[in-house]
Amino acid sequence: MFISVATVWEIVIKHALGKLKLPASPATFIPTLIAQLGFRQLPITHEHALTLTVLPKHLSEPFDRMMIAQARCEGMTLISTDRNVARYAVQYLVAVD
Repeated sequence: MFISVATVWEIVIKHALGKLKLPASPATFIPTLIAQLGFRQLPITHEHALTLTVLPKHLSEPFDRMMIAQARCEGMTLISTDRNVARYAVQYLVAVD
């Protein structure tokens, strides 16, 4: 399983804004959790960023759009709580909140 750099970036921003509480600092908590879960890092490439130019604007959230672009480029299944992901040409699983 992979975790997008976009996900980590979003967590860090939301934590800094006080919108997301974590049991430890993101710099400690995130790498520890990623290692425990056995996730591999999925970096953002030029291809991923350029794919954003052809995605319909069903979602305005930039992190979600990047993860959709990544899933599309890499032929991966995206796990999301947002059912609007189904409006894109990408495989996804609905995550439970």
